[in-house]
Amino acid sequence: MQEYHLLDEAGNGEPYKRPTKLADGRWFSLPYEYWLDGWDAKLSTAEKVMLLIALDQPDGFQIPYDRFSKWYGVSESTAKRGLTGLARRGIIDVNTDWHINGRSEFGWVEVRSYTTVGIWSKSERDALMKTKPKRHTPIVFVPVNAEEGVSPSDDTPAPARDPQCRRCQVK
Repeated sequence: MQEYHLLDEAGNGEPYKRPTKLADGRWFSLPYEYWLDGWDAKLSTAEKVMLLIALDQPDGFQIPYDRFSKWYGVSESTAKRGLTGLARRGIIDVNTDWHINGRSEFGWVEVRSYTTVGIWSKSERDALMKTKPKRHTPIVFVPVNAEEGVSPSDDTPAPARDPQCRRCQVK
């Protein structure tokens, strides 16, 4: 049998430790539902890029489209497509206000603020980060005997799965 263990992304061979505080470095959380509910396949590339940027921002963040290129290396059109798609999917809320601006040719400018909602919101992700992570058994693969099409031993026990854990559920 082969066992797979999560290791630190630094490549030092140490076990992976979930970051929980600012001292653990710069990081942000991505809800498990991103993988479990197939958002990795549902979202376009523009939506994925803007989701990662939005998850790193405070609620009600404001970034003009023309600044995305300078600040994040994302074109204005990609930022528009991504944010529009996230709003259409209910991942972010968009609030539009009009402000007086003497430099504008119309005297007004549109100001958009964005807030992640539901499982994507900062408050939801912070609450989940405060829960103690469950200890999971490593992923175990049992090789199949190619000649006979069966496992090496029919009495090999299947790995234990926690019925309360969404990550352990087999679909």
